[in-house]
Amino acid sequence: MSYEEKLSPAVYEAILSLNAMAEAIPLADNCVDYVVMSNCRDHFSKPELALREVFRVLNPAGLVFISLETFTPLWQLWAKHREKCHPFRWTVAEQRALINQSGGKILDYQVNPPEVQEWQSAMATSWRLKLAAGLKKMQESWLFAKKS
Repeated sequence: MSYEEKLSPAVYEAILSLNAMAEAIPLADNCVDYVVMSNCRDHFSKPELALREVFRVLNPAGLVFISLETFTPLWQLWAKHREKCHPFRWTVAEQRALINQSGGKILDYQVNPPEVQEWQSAMATSWRLKLAAGLKKMQESWLFAKKS
């Protein structure tokens, strides 16, 4: 975040940056307006606990944005045995259930939103065959949620 702060310091004046684990956020209940979780939940040691913490610190009118790779069931099983840097993988249905079980209410859920499709289409022009198979197996999911 320090690089972005240098580029536009006025934007970051009202932002508190903490060095903390998502599973134990050192903030009071109901004190955060917005949470952005971009491509990180699949790397947490305890993703369910991290989500509960996010909803704990989120105020009742607050919003959470989550960007996450979701998988088809077959791809999820195969990838689990071949790649270790993403210890957690979810299908779209599992992701929805996890949000609800963690104290959130989904306001909007999109799989492969238009912005992602445009990026994938631009990439496919140079790697068309390589990406064609991969894009069918893995999707980018975006969701907006609030505290339930």
